[in-house]
Amino acid sequence: MAFLYCCSGDHFDTATRLQKWQASSGLVVPVGKHGRGLSGSWSKSLATVRSRRCTMGMWFRDSAAMGPSYLPTTSSASGIQTHGDGSIAYQILDNALTSYFSPVDVWRPNTWHFLELDVYLDTTLDGSAGGFVKVYIDDPLHLSPIIDLEDIYTANATFATGDYLWQGCVFTSGTVFDDAYCLDGATTDVYGNTGAPVGPLGPISIGIRRPMDEGFKAEWDPDPAVPNWQNTDDDSPDGTTTNGASGSGSPSGIGLEDLHEMEDIDTDDTAIAMHLLVSARKDGEGTGQLTMLARHDGVTYDLETRNLAEEYLYRTRVALHTMPNGDPLTDANFNAMQFGYRREA
Repeated sequence: MAFLYCCSGDHFDTATRLQKWQASSGLVVPVGKHGRGLSGSWSKSLATVRSRRCTMGMWFRDSAAMGPSYLPTTSSASGIQTHGDGSIAYQILDNALTSYFSPVDVWRPNTWHFLELDVYLDTTLDGSAGGFVKVYIDDPLHLSPIIDLEDIYTANATFATGDYLWQGCVFTSGTVFDDAYCLDGATTDVYGNTGAPVGPLGPISIGIRRPMDEGFKAEWDPDPAVPNWQNTDDDSPDGTTTNGASGSGSPSGIGLEDLHEMEDIDTDDTAIAMHLLVSARKDGEGTGQLTMLARHDGVTYDLETRNLAEEYLYRTRVALHTMPNGDPLTDANFNAMQFGYRREA
């Protein structure tokens, strides 16, 4: 699963932001670089990845009045800070809080910049060198990292187990971010498709596409009683929903499917990846499960089965850099795709 996640901030608001992000305080959804962004203190824990390499990137705008702001962080191992002289520091969160600084004036307050952190973790734990750290800013060609540390020891005991838990960001209230992504170093996705992106991507734009019509299946009960796709075409979840309820279409509702045609894209290019999201919950006690579905070229593919909680949460771990059968993410392929879900329990 080379592509772990991306976030534009455009599919939730301040009231619903905890359906996707974990936060300690002050998390709000202000205007971002492209549409909505995020500000405040927040983080996102990810699933175990298949590589000791992690690359994170995002647009950010920092306030002149604020002190250092932690930007992309890799669990408790390291982080990025901005400083008042216009420099950026990579800080290893060890007992000494060792920092490595870029030249001054690589960022300016109240200005949007695209920042990327590329880290390889060495897990020998004996103090020997072996990892690397590269930090880029506003550099689409990735030829000139502002911080370039080769053979650096970046690990701690957290990473000795082989379970690499990457987090998102911890911001001060003077920072706004937008269009964040995270990759591991694997070269195949969860379906075994090769050619996954590895390493910094450069300044990107992440867009949200919502359902625009009913697709191949429309078996869930709409609530209220309008076409199913209209109940999922929302900026944020509310009482309007599609409901795979007991007694709807089958004795238990299990096995029911909804598929939706999605809004089109027009990139004149091939997309880097798509991140498929469903905001869902179960109603009451017992087990609730759904499987995400993608329909491409006349075939409906099962993507991932997830357990549901009793509150709305985004199911956020389906990220593909190709169509499910390996076809490229061209505008035509995406625009013909249908996306949906099936109730499993």
